[in-house]
Amino acid sequence: MEDHDLPPLAGVEAGGHVTQGKGFLMGDDRMMMTVDANEDGIITGVRGDVEAMTGWTEPDLVGQDIDVLMPRKFRERHHSSLDTYVATGKKKAMGSWVEVEALHRDGSTIPIMLVVTERAGVLQGIIEEMP
Repeated sequence: MEDHDLPPLAGVEAGGHVTQGKGFLMGDDRMMMTVDANEDGIITGVRGDVEAMTGWTEPDLVGQDIDVLMPRKFRERHHSSLDTYVATGKKKAMGSWVEVEALHRDGSTIPIMLVVTERAGVLQGIIEEMP
């Protein structure tokens, strides 16, 4: 199935833009964002409530390693999972919502819900703030 034939993700408009101000999980007004990355873990695009949630703007993030949004305690496991995915195609944690922490630009951590998907070679993290 080609990317343009895929059904839209909940909360994501045609063209991949996040519908701001509507939570995926509860349909409420929690902030949400998406982060697209290539198989090297480099951010290729962000949408949604990015600056409000993380303190970063799109130009700040595009071209950065995804680590910039990840507390140190998650980085080694993330890189290991990404390496396994690239080498084997094994999607260890994709497709399931998990409760983790993101890293704000100011160094504080943010409790979030995260699901990672893959569409046409692009890894996409869908991130929603916790209530």
